[in-house]
Amino acid sequence: MPPAAATRQSAKALTVHRGRLTRLKRLMRAKGIASLLVTNPPDIHYLTGFHGEASWLIVVGAGKPVVISDFRLAEDLEPIRPLAKIIIRTGETMVDAVKQVMGRGAGKLGVPRAHLTIEVYAQLTKALGTKRITATGSLISSLRELKDASEVALLRKAIRIQQDALLTVLPTIEPGQTENEICALLEYEMRVNGADGPSFETIVAAGANSSKPHASPGSTKVRAGQLLLIDWGACFGGYHGDLTRTFAIRRWPKRFENIYSIVLEAQLAAIDAIKPGVLSSDVDAVARNIIAKAGYAEQFGHGTGHGIGLNIHEGPGIGKPSLARPPVPLVPGMVVTVEPGIYLPGAGGVRIEDDVLVTERGRRVLSSLPTDTKWAKLA
Repeated sequence: MPPAAATRQSAKALTVHRGRLTRLKRLMRAKGIASLLVTNPPDIHYLTGFHGEASWLIVVGAGKPVVISDFRLAEDLEPIRPLAKIIIRTGETMVDAVKQVMGRGAGKLGVPRAHLTIEVYAQLTKALGTKRITATGSLISSLRELKDASEVALLRKAIRIQQDALLTVLPTIEPGQTENEICALLEYEMRVNGADGPSFETIVAAGANSSKPHASPGSTKVRAGQLLLIDWGACFGGYHGDLTRTFAIRRWPKRFENIYSIVLEAQLAAIDAIKPGVLSSDVDAVARNIIAKAGYAEQFGHGTGHGIGLNIHEGPGIGKPSLARPPVPLVPGMVVTVEPGIYLPGAGGVRIEDDVLVTERGRRVLSSLPTDTKWAKLA
């Protein structure tokens, strides 16, 4: 990239991150939080563009954010110097550095408990005093649920990379190959096409292994007349794609062509139900009711979907309502997976998954691979 173009790109990124910091500070003021400690790397990435490894960020309500890091990451931090003050530790602990940044002022520091161990939280409390620490929920996660245009572009790129990789690998799949072989080829193609790496441990499950929703690839061989389930994702620019396709090798095994049709009907109906204002639990109910009506309620034991972004699993969850995960209304900018499945232990399982953006008028499916039974049968 020419230097001038790189400079323009950098300036655009800084503008995006400044906007995110402004929105966070507005939320902090509403919650009465003067400063906020951020230790979760994806949250740091979201706010600054820096990957966040081995570093903490302090968002100061009335001033410039501060990143605390060490010598190993000094060069990685250079691009965000216009955005944040950089402190490179030379021996002191993270807690000591936080104490120095906070000084002796009276302002409180918000600390998200979920991202700290009990021990580190106790150290911070001791260093600053109980009156200067206030436990917070994850304020940033609520911001991250709504993707801006730059995030959607990165997700689209990640999805294109993984789709292209699968389309390259599919013609090479034949009976006798192992799950590990197919997995290695798919992850290689994603890397060659520009992925940072796989979004998660790729699932390649042949035959009866496809009945395990989170099967790990191994030495099991692909065989004619059996299923092959592939759940894979590419990470690009820190953003994670997540798709699943289930295939029949040469011919559909008994019962499973019909099961595939049921899962596909449930998936398409759930996607069609997505629009602003609809509760996440209602989208789940659409898919679940179709599968239950077909007699497979007990064979669909996970949620219909989840949010994706800088984490492979983030809000909102698309599942049954519960006290731990109450339903939320869908809002434009959310990106969720839709992935119902039916699993018959010892025989096989079918899952079909796509990534969907909630738009002002409804939804847009970001993935584009076919799902019909003819395409899903590998010759």
